[in-house]
Amino acid sequence: MNIEIEEKSIVELFNDLHWFNIPSYQRPYVWTEENISEFLDDITYAFENNISEKYFLGSLVLQKKIGFDYDVLDGQQRLTTICILLAILRDNIKDKELFDNLSQTLHKSGDKSLNIANKNRLQFEVRGEVQEFFSKYIANKKGTLELQEINSKNISIKNMINTVKVIKEFIQTYFDNELDSEDLTNTNLNKFIGFIRQNLIFAYVCSDTREQAFKLFTILNNRGIPLTTADILKSLNLDKVDEKDRKEYAKKWEELEEKHGDKFDRFLNFIRTIKLKEKARKNLLEEFEEKISKKGLMTYGKESIDYIKATSDNYDKLISFDITFEKLDNKYKNLVTIMKTGFNSEDWIPPLLYYYEKFNIQDLDKFVTFLDSKFMGDWINRETPTKRLENMNKILKAIEIANTSNEIIQNNQLFEFDREKFFNEINRDIFGQRYCKYLLLKIENYKIDSNMVFISSYRNISVEHILPQNPKADSQWRKEFTDEEREYWTNKLANLMLITRRKNSQLSNSEFEKKKSTYSKEELTIFPSNNYIYLTTEKWNISELEKRQYEINNIFGNHEFKSIPTDTIIQEIYKEEKIIPTQAKEKVIDFILNSERNLCDDCLSEELKIAPRQAINKIVNSLKNNKNFIREKTKCDICNGTKLILMKKQEN
Repeated sequence: MNIEIEEKSIVELFNDLHWFNIPSYQRPYVWTEENISEFLDDITYAFENNISEKYFLGSLVLQKKIGFDYDVLDGQQRLTTICILLAILRDNIKDKELFDNLSQTLHKSGDKSLNIANKNRLQFEVRGEVQEFFSKYIANKKGTLELQEINSKNISIKNMINTVKVIKEFIQTYFDNELDSEDLTNTNLNKFIGFIRQNLIFAYVCSDTREQAFKLFTILNNRGIPLTTADILKSLNLDKVDEKDRKEYAKKWEELEEKHGDKFDRFLNFIRTIKLKEKARKNLLEEFEEKISKKGLMTYGKESIDYIKATSDNYDKLISFDITFEKLDNKYKNLVTIMKTGFNSEDWIPPLLYYYEKFNIQDLDKFVTFLDSKFMGDWINRETPTKRLENMNKILKAIEIANTSNEIIQNNQLFEFDREKFFNEINRDIFGQRYCKYLLLKIENYKIDSNMVFISSYRNISVEHILPQNPKADSQWRKEFTDEEREYWTNKLANLMLITRRKNSQLSNSEFEKKKSTYSKEELTIFPSNNYIYLTTEKWNISELEKRQYEINNIFGNHEFKSIPTDTIIQEIYKEEKIIPTQAKEKVIDFILNSERNLCDDCLSEELKIAPRQAINKIVNSLKNNKNFIREKTKCDICNGTKLILMKKQEN
């Protein structure tokens, strides 16, 4: 039996001595956008700050097969991602020599005369569909440039497509000034490729038997050597506890182990973030050793164990709700539930824990509202994971230096985000976006009574289109909405609601009347929007859609989500502008009948000084069925956009 353990760079691994196979028993390729973004952030940070140093990718555990073929037991996610990254770099460089080198790295051309077949660096055992995709779009020269949207149900292919998209966007942004340059030498792009190939290092572990390889894998990744961070910290801390107290503190630690299970290291990372208030640059144990313990931020022994236990109890009270805490109302619990289940990361948890640690219950409800607002804004505005984390760390630092909770609550700059960009995003097509359910849950949370308990997960709900995506040809929906109107409104937030999966399948493309009839027979208290829309709305039309979209914008309009009640929105619009509805309507009618210009709603609002735009929407929708007018898509004479416009009907 032969075992090899050493460091190997990408250039040392991706040569004629190593050909990798993903065995059939391995799980699919599952890296998400978050995984990819963090990976790119980390390697670019290393490239910018430590270009001459090694960057460790973790372990690559292999079983040697015949010749130079190897089964991958651990490391396939990183290995596949590296292949995709190299493929995109290959397809974006102009240096022919470097292009050829990278091409050979991913794919070796065969020789028919010697009976040598073409061979990819990475093979996928049994998974023919995945192998075909990888060969065509990753291993093949210029393959990533040819990749379009592919409707595949295969989870590996779906995630690979997403990885290509994320890395492409990164390369385009990071090397924007170089991609079109004619300078083929000494570019930053060339240096980056060299850094990837030479400085990215795997801990190479290889055995010639599967049993031994699996044993090595288990040792490296489970309870063997090295131990988990939690295991090592347990030893370091208990060693510093007096013998007379050691049994007591060992029991405390065991209770923590039992509670957090295999997520204990995750929880300890919250502790690390609270103490350091910066992005991790080393592994968790090194950060505790070098940055926390040695700098006196937390002393090994009783102090550390007591602090970890206290923070864990706070987590139970504030986030998991495993400890009853009467000072928290249901409104708070509902919001945190949405944050836990809706957000794509847990970076918001350390600021919440630290705020409570320092200020207890004082203004906690306001703080969590502002924290949610900030994280939501950064996420939906597509800030990078690194930027979002930086903003959470800024909040941690502000809490550290604040003397009162009021200093945090009144620090508007701390929680601000680009609101114009945010509102542009939530007014786009939202269906299919990862934050779609989160936004709908926020809308429901705004509407529910503070005494109601909210749902605890997404497991039993889906997103319902009120105006269906594909109404039948003879449907009333097609009579009441033009194709253009359906195209515009179908996937907007205003047309979406939460519903149980069972009901979603039952109602599907039904007419609005049938949906109303179904809902009127049942109590739907967990989804207040359903009650409002289906039980109080006579018709689902453009006017109702515009009204709801306005209400949604109103809900997300400020930190505290205070809104004008839906039923009084239009009245308040007129009241605020000191224009009574009759006068405003007469102004619109007079302009359309006597003007030779065709203006969209936005330009009409500006021209007649009737604001906001929703007032115009209300008026033109009340006139569109009048015999003197027609509303259709045409060019606006001011902004030149092709939009729905109310016009004077021409006489025959």
